[in-house]
Amino acid sequence: MTDVSDKFIYDIEVGNKGMSAETLFKLAFALGLSIDVLLKEMNKKEIFQAAQ
Repeated sequence: MTDVSDKFIYDIEVGNKGMSAETLFKLAFALGLSIDVLLKEMNKKEIFQAAQ
């Protein structure tokens, strides 16, 4: 999917780490979503459920 590790995604999801704009773009692209959807319309749990 991306070169972002599962552990890093988990750390983002639980609030242990932030992410760069580049990582946000990679995740949005991998999920087939626009960045505004990730930032405005979905909560963290929905984002990671959509990736499965």
